[in-house]
Order: sequence, then C-alpha cells, then structure tokens
Amino acid sequence: MRPNHERDASDLDDVELIARSLDEPELFAALLTRHHTPVYRYLSRRLPVDAAEECAQETFTRAFVARSRFRPHHPSALPWLYGIATNVVRERRREERRVLQGPRADVVAWEDADDAVERVEARELRRRLGEALAELSPVDRDIVMLAAVAELGASEIAIALETDARTVSTRLWRSLGRLRLTLGGELLGNGRSLHG
Repeated sequence: MRPNHERDASDLDDVELIARSLDEPELFAALLTRHHTPVYRYLSRRLPVDAAEECAQETFTRAFVARSRFRPHHPSALPWLYGIATNVVRERRREERRVLQGPRADVVAWEDADDAVERVEARELRRRLGEALAELSPVDRDIVMLAAVAELGASEIAIALETDARTVSTRLWRSLGRLRLTLGGELLGNGRSLHG
C-alpha cells in the first residue's frame, strides 16, 4: 500500500501538483493531461488550427519553466494557463489579425447547419464577427475571447491577465457593447454565442 505522501498524480489538485512538480518534474505531465483540451480549444479559436497545437505545446512548455512562479490564486491552474496561452497568442498577433479578417471555413463547426444556406450565413456571420473583434484593442479582444471561448468569469480573466476583476468587467461590458453596435445585435442578441 502506498503511503499518503506518495499519492498518485491524479489524486492531487492543481496547486499540489505544481508544487510537487518542483521536486518531481515528471508530475507536471498530469497537468498537461488534465488541461490540454481546454487550452487547445481556446487557442484553436484564436489561431489557425495548425498553429493552435504548436501554441498549446508552447504554453505548457512555458508553464513548466515558470512553475516555480505559479501563485495559487485559484484552485485550478487553468486561469494561469490561459494567461500564458494569451501571451503566446499575442506573440502571434499578425497571424491572428490575418485569421480574424478572413473566412475560416476550416474551423466553422456549426454541426446543426446541415443545409448550404445556413452554412453560408454562418460563415458570413463568423467573418463579420472576426472583423468586429479585430477592431477591438488587443487587451479587450483577449478579455472577450477568454470570456467567450474559455468561458472564464471576470475574476478568472483577471488572474489570467494579471489585472483586477473590476477592470475586466468594465472592459468586457464596453467591448460587448461595441460588438453589439458593430454587428447590429445580430450575433450577440439572438442566442448564438461568440464562440460559435
């Protein structure tokens, strides 16, 4: 029987896992297993699909290197990982801008749009949303994407972006207002979400 101090990595929460990985680096692999899918999903909505996996790997590589600086503001490491992923995206800003301004037929996943007219409308709506997002400042765009794609609340976004929740709430409210004006309420007011 295993002693308690030798618990399996799956028994550890994120805070314990990162702390223990300082002495047992191989334990960090459990964090990758646990959080790769949501980090990849977030990145795949911000970058071309082929770049998203590369950026997800870069995110976890940077997290591993920076794990000694992790501060447990939240029981999950996911906001911290989203913050690192957002920084990776910022470094790819030119590529993101190109993606946001053009159609992304390869990642439009409207499974219920089985008829050609709906798919064309969905693609056009996605293109218009991309253009509207491209008009936001980089920080405001990051906040909107973390809220819409990663489905983080203001306090979690504040952790990810190293700011305060009140600032995040204000900027998110203002950005969503701008998007509603730009899109004429079409996307944000009819039940569809920002992350399609």
